[in-house]
Amino acid sequence: SSGINAEWPLRPGTEVLPRLAAFDSSTFQEYFLSETFRYLTTQAKNFKPSGLVSPKAFLAIGQIAYSMQDGIICYIDKIFTVIKPYIPNPLELAKYRRSINTQVEGNVLQLISLLAKATRDKFHISICDCID
Repeated sequence: SSGINAEWPLRPGTEVLPRLAAFDSSTFQEYFLSETFRYLTTQAKNFKPSGLVSPKAFLAIGQIAYSMQDGIICYIDKIFTVIKPYIPNPLELAKYRRSINTQVEGNVLQLISLLAKATRDKFHISICDCID
């Protein structure tokens, strides 16, 4: 036996990285947050409904933000840059509803919710800037 269980599925980074962040948030923040954040935001920016990139990158960013709490604050502007295309303009809501992937929408909304819980009052200022 090679020691590797072939029945265990390989987990993508969007599933493993948030678990690592939750397991030991201070170590994760010190050694892995910057690179992880770069990887996940690249995945989120490159998402296309017909492409190979999963919309789970949005959810993973939110889960990591929740684990990092205030440690994610320096990344808020970058996060909003990534998710802004998925936040509907109230004047174009009908067009948005026809074009958005519901899985992406759910993951973006979860990201926003987790980010709000992680950053509390600092989130309000950022979301107001993003919507304008």
